[in-house]
Amino acid sequence: MSPSRIRFALCCFAVSMTLSPLCAAHDVIPPDWCVQDQHEPKIVARFDMDGKELKGFLAKCGIVEKDKWRGATKGAIEYCKLAAPKDNAVPFVLGPDSYLSDHHHTVYELDDGINGACAVCVPRTQRGSKAATSGR
Repeated sequence: MSPSRIRFALCCFAVSMTLSPLCAAHDVIPPDWCVQDQHEPKIVARFDMDGKELKGFLAKCGIVEKDKWRGATKGAIEYCKLAAPKDNAVPFVLGPDSYLSDHHHTVYELDDGINGACAVCVPRTQRGSKAATSGR
């Protein structure tokens, strides 16, 4: 998937988050995240862990949850904190389907793994000025 398509998907996801009571109830991403004028999401890291990698990461972080979906979610949040500690990055989980399912608390298993991206909300002018100074 191209970077512009991912940015577009993140923007759409951020807007849909404000309208989704399910997402707000789970508190994965604040409902008002990155909806300010002249701001846009920027991907700062990606994650793609199979079941073994995910279980190892959760163990290293001391994350133990009966609800496997909540455990994986806490793992994604922690991964993004480690990937961009000063930027307050938030996770956008893109798969697997069992994680995204309406019945995720009952069908998702850690063996399914997890993949997605960590994003931060930056002013549009900030991205332009960095590109200008780097010669891109």
